[in-house]
Amino acid sequence: MKETKPGPRTLSRILIISYTVLLVFVVPVRFMEYRQTHAAVTKINEISQLTSRKLTLLTTSSNGIDSAWNLLLLKVYSNQKKTTEGNDDLLKKLLSETGSNLSAFEKLISNKSEHMILDKVIALSNQKKQLTDSLYASIVKGNFAPGKLHLLVSNQINLSENYEAANHQLVTLVNNESKENIAAVNAHILLLAKRKELSSYFVILLLLMLGISIGNTLQRLRRTEHKYRVLFDFNPLPIWFVDVKSLKILEANFAAVKKYGYSKEDFLHLTPFDLRRSDGNEKENLESEFRSLSEAENSFLTNAKHYSKTGELLDVEINSNVIYINRKKVFLVSINDVTEKGKLEKELTMAIIKTQEKERMTLGEELHDNVLQILASVQLYLDLCIKAKRDKKEYLKEAARNIALVTKEIRSLSHQAAPAFLEQRSLVDAIHKLLEDMNPEGTLNINFEFDAQILLLKMESDVKLNMYRILQEQLNNIKKYSGATEIHIELMFQNNTLFMNITDDGIGFDTSEVKTGIGLLNMKKRAELFSGTFTIDSTPQNGCKVSIEIPLPTSDSA
Repeated sequence: MKETKPGPRTLSRILIISYTVLLVFVVPVRFMEYRQTHAAVTKINEISQLTSRKLTLLTTSSNGIDSAWNLLLLKVYSNQKKTTEGNDDLLKKLLSETGSNLSAFEKLISNKSEHMILDKVIALSNQKKQLTDSLYASIVKGNFAPGKLHLLVSNQINLSENYEAANHQLVTLVNNESKENIAAVNAHILLLAKRKELSSYFVILLLLMLGISIGNTLQRLRRTEHKYRVLFDFNPLPIWFVDVKSLKILEANFAAVKKYGYSKEDFLHLTPFDLRRSDGNEKENLESEFRSLSEAENSFLTNAKHYSKTGELLDVEINSNVIYINRKKVFLVSINDVTEKGKLEKELTMAIIKTQEKERMTLGEELHDNVLQILASVQLYLDLCIKAKRDKKEYLKEAARNIALVTKEIRSLSHQAAPAFLEQRSLVDAIHKLLEDMNPEGTLNINFEFDAQILLLKMESDVKLNMYRILQEQLNNIKKYSGATEIHIELMFQNNTLFMNITDDGIGFDTSEVKTGIGLLNMKKRAELFSGTFTIDSTPQNGCKVSIEIPLPTSDSA
């Protein structure tokens, strides 16, 4: 069986599943965004470090050549050997470091333009080194010829300017390349930020939709719980829930409280066996049966006898189903009180028995008081005929007349008990015959009207027989109790329904005060047997009208 309504645990499961699905979506997306952002930042750091390294190498190489040149100038202008001691090694070191820096810079280059400018810088650096070596040699040799020294210094200045221009061009190129790379990475980071923003909006949208869904679920849950509570509390049938483990009643509705006399709190301390007042082996068998039904989750319908709080005995019909409430297995038990139904069935059974006994008694009386007396007369005339010595003809005539009379009486009784002639006759013919038999002296003014199409109906014999019996019963009632002088009978067929109205001008009666008799009850049950209706309309001194409606299948009409 399914749950009758979603409980808090079920709702919790829905929330957990929803958030899990959301996390399964969000976490990989966020992790991918984090990795992409981290890679971009790392790339910027690498670009910045590479640029910084390149600029440092260029600056160091440029400063090294400038320092070497300054040292040479110091030698030239001081012209004192003692002041240049130790500068030789420093000069060589600076020139060597400059070359090493440019070689290290060359290894970092990945751009063709940088290679071209670097080649130019290296060439200028080598020229400056050669010129520096020449100046150094002149200084060491003490060769201070003005023309040559001036030429060397002039060339050195020109080379320095060219070198600085080339070096500046290379620095600018490195800076621009670094800016372009960083700008590209920043654009990528901005794109990642937009994606992250969009994914955040999407996550917010999902959360909003999830919140709306949860809100709707809670609202439906409240409505369902309210409907369930109304249906449970105000159901006209007694209902309760029984725990399948303890077999105790968990809750009972107002109808159960009213029917059994226990309060809702009292029911919480009861079991279904307490209502049956069963104990011992009977209780053990019932508990075993309940547990078997619980394991198989089967529903069952059974009858039992319950006792109210005051000890009143109730015949009940029990309908039990296994259901789940908040994931807890319980029995849903509904009770239908059939006490009155049982009483009515007993009354009906007794009415049928009494009717049968009455018919037998009537038949016996007719046989004893009428047929038997006529047969006795026949026997008497036959005895006289046997004893007579002459003229036996008159005795035989009387005996034959009485035998014919007996035959007629027996035929009449047979028609009343079992009118087999209905098999060969229409319902209209049967009613005509009934009216002739019940009014032989013509003391009653009987008017019988019917639709001509009824003669063409292919009516089942059971329907004809029961309509005949209803009319027969009501005519007997009219004859015995009403004091009527006029009877009007209508037999009609409209909209695939057979109608019969029986009206008399008798003394009538108050239908609200007169208890339904056996005859009326029999007529009502005969009509209901064919899904028909039986109604009676009567007031004191205004006669009585009985109406019967019986639906006939469409195929029954000609």
